[in-house]
Amino acid sequence: MVLEERYVHAENGNLVDVFVYISKGVKDAPKPEGKVVIDQKGCQYTPHITGVVVGQPLEILNSDPTLHNVNCKAEENKGFNQGMAAGTKLEKVFEKPELKVQLKCDVHPWMGGMIHVMAHPFFSVSNKDGKYEIKGLPAGDYEVTVLYEMSRYEAAASTIPVTVGAEETKTVDFTFAPKKAAAE
Repeated sequence: MVLEERYVHAENGNLVDVFVYISKGVKDAPKPEGKVVIDQKGCQYTPHITGVVVGQPLEILNSDPTLHNVNCKAEENKGFNQGMAAGTKLEKVFEKPELKVQLKCDVHPWMGGMIHVMAHPFFSVSNKDGKYEIKGLPAGDYEVTVLYEMSRYEAAASTIPVTVGAEETKTVDFTFAPKKAAAE
């Protein structure tokens, strides 16, 4: 049985698949080389959450021995809804920054994923241990922001200011808690 990838916790209690990005302060950013790859494997999108930079190729694979379709629900960019036979791939490029671009498979309704289209490469997704790392950020004043796919949890602060010096490493931790139920 394949389960939806919701509320994934690391063994240490941290959340997996939290998108962390620099939301303010980036002035000049290098263009990334290469492409971002999402695979459909075991009837799940792998990775479940990812980021891509405007203009960077996104390659979507179907490594499963079955038909899938990729239904991309973009609002700022051109969405698409394309069937994919077993063993095929398709390549797409997004032209505008856009957070929370939904992917789903209309053939297998539990399959879902999310792409965040960024103007710069300064982002990360928390790994299987709930940790993340943003590399190559020049010295400066920034805001670090988190997005979590599910509305069941909320960050105590979703944006935290940080100043990074030359050759300096900073740690920015976010705390999530279950949302409180609305008063009846």
